Amino acid sequence: MTLAVLVVVSHLADAPGLSYLGYYAVRTFFVLSGFAITGALNDVYGLDKSRFWANRFLRLMPIYLMVCLGTTLAIRLLPLEAAAFLPRWGFDLTLTAVLQNLMLLPLTLAPPDLRLIVPAWSVAVEIVMYLLLYLGMGRSQRGAILCLGVGVAYNCFLLAVNAPFESRYFSLGSSLFSFSLGALAHFWLKRHAFRARTGHVLLALGLWGGNIAAAGFSTPENYQLYAGYYLNAVLAALVVSSLCSFKLGPLARKFDLIAGHLSYPVFLSHWLAAFCVHVFLMPGTSRGWVFLLAATPFILGFSAVLAWFQQRLVEPMRNGIRAAPPANPPVDALPSARMSAG
Repeated sequence: MTLAVLVVVSHLADAPGLSYLGYYAVRTFFVLSGFAITGALNDVYGLDKSRFWANRFLRLMPIYLMVCLGTTLAIRLLPLEAAAFLPRWGFDLTLTAVLQNLMLLPLTLAPPDLRLIVPAWSVAVEIVMYLLLYLGMGRSQRGAILCLGVGVAYNCFLLAVNAPFESRYFSLGSSLFSFSLGALAHFWLKRHAFRARTGHVLLALGLWGGNIAAAGFSTPENYQLYAGYYLNAVLAALVVSSLCSFKLGPLARKFDLIAGHLSYPVFLSHWLAAFCVHVFLMPGTSRGWVFLLAATPFILGFSAVLAWFQQRLVEPMRNGIRAAPPANPPVDALPSARMSAG
């Protein structure tokens, strides 16, 4: 949930120098996803491709399609207001563009000008990385190390040719670095059976948060989009490892569960919810701290409805898939249910 909040702040606060919060949050989530999906692939699904992909579809697509359809309706009803609020909504609402958005994967190849859900490119990257995790990155430590090497080499190449930051952020090759770090963290924990204490968690969070704060006080060319950006992914692996191996109390577990249910809907729906606030409550304002505060209850409300739909109608199907016996029974499964996205 913290990561989704950072993305929302970077989009809606319109504060100079805060756009990097979204970059760091997405990369941190990629590390978390690499960790969680590696665990789910091995310890829940036993590398069973049918169960794995069925649950991946049910986890990502129902909420995504609902937000896409809601955004399409908003653009159709209020095209001028939508274009003024978010430039990506100002392009022609053609059937081809809508279908490209609904299919998700085209967003990683030749994305259309029209973007129904602006950060949906990262969900498309997730799906491609799931395939790489299934094919090898998430199957063994050796596969994860190989993919990490490829990811490091690709990012070094982009740095060597002075490629723009967008190439190091949006491309599939650059994302490989973060996902493989997460996969390696899973294999390391499984091999060493490490159990974090409170001090470990606080240290990891302090280092990760300190790096984010340091990036905010530096110039983008000096630290924020270079050393700080890559260090964020490394420290994110440390945070994920410590949190996953730390035992929460009952109240903290309940809060963690609720926040987990809301995070994906918040990430997907915040632009649509904010647009409704812009149209009906604050027509003269579309960004800023006041606007963000006014939009927050509506973002949470939208997200709660989507989360309720997911929990009531979709999760029973996912639970049934998870409960089915795997084709390859897992061995020495790591108890990481809290962090698992399976």
